[in-house]
Amino acid sequence: MVALIGFATSVITGPANSYVFVYAQNVLGLSGTITAVMVVVAAVFGLVGLIFGRWLADTVGRRPTAAGAMAAMAVTGVLCYSGSRVALLVGYELGIFCASTFAPAAGALVNELFPTSVRASVAGWNVAAGVAGAVIGLLVFGSVADVGNRFAIGAAVTFLPMVAATALFLLLPETRHKEPEDLWPESA
Repeated sequence: MVALIGFATSVITGPANSYVFVYAQNVLGLSGTITAVMVVVAAVFGLVGLIFGRWLADTVGRRPTAAGAMAAMAVTGVLCYSGSRVALLVGYELGIFCASTFAPAAGALVNELFPTSVRASVAGWNVAAGVAGAVIGLLVFGSVADVGNRFAIGAAVTFLPMVAATALFLLLPETRHKEPEDLWPESA
């Protein structure tokens, strides 16, 4: 389940992060200066997202925080590529915020779900699933967007189906306020 979630997340983040600068400059005609400012401003959104994600994961729970942030990443990715400069700027900044909110919850959940004896293997499988997801996302998004600069359709076709993968979080135990030993008593 964890690798599938990593795969689905990377289907979104791979193209959302990789094509954004080509889209900004070559499709929407944003200057390099505006694009650079967009990236600098994203640092603030990222930091606030990390702080918010940590608080939310510890207060509400890892599963709902990660699931909600993942769904929001898909929606903000679609917004980012929807066609206007304002949508790009707002979608990009909110997308960075959502991805940063996702990171503490997902990172804690993955580390807390597995006993130490298999944690390195799990990390390896997550990296492999993430790379595969990013490649698939780049291929799907790029294939659709390449037909007449249809980035909005590419984003919708690629990102929105991945929202269904947030249901996989329901199959995982909540780890908030639990010690790893509580989840895996035989490994203690």
